[in-house]
Amino acid sequence: MPVIMENKQARWRYHILATWEAGIVLTGQEVKSLKTGHGDIRNAYISVRPAASHGKRRQRFEALLINAHIPPYTKAGPLPSYDPLRPRRLLFHGHELMAMMGKIQTAGLTLVPLRVYTLNRRLKILVGLARGKSTIDKRATIRRRETERELRRYVLKRKR
Repeated sequence: MPVIMENKQARWRYHILATWEAGIVLTGQEVKSLKTGHGDIRNAYISVRPAASHGKRRQRFEALLINAHIPPYTKAGPLPSYDPLRPRRLLFHGHELMAMMGKIQTAGLTLVPLRVYTLNRRLKILVGLARGKSTIDKRATIRRRETERELRRYVLKRKR
């Protein structure tokens, strides 16, 4: 599972409560651009909205990746109407979308992209249900990271 992009700021800004894996609907040029390592999901988020209804079926929802920057593939010709920030549709199972809708409606929760990776030659995205961290939580994270770093140094020093 080679990771193409990772949103490291998401784990710093949010508590990740649950994760889901989804496919992404992309053009060929966007896939090539991502596989060469270009793209940015740091400021991206996922929006779940009602899909266009077809007849008297029950309400369906669709998930969109908003504000993800995927530049055009450099070796391809110029595309006159290409928008690198266009919303991209995410492919979830219906029951996953319903579960997300129930959890998102809780105050203070949002969906953020955590990483984009390849799985069996397909591009997948890991989506996390997140609650924002306060500055106190961020300080605790820094403190824990520094303690772990000191412990590793101490262990390495003792081994010599």
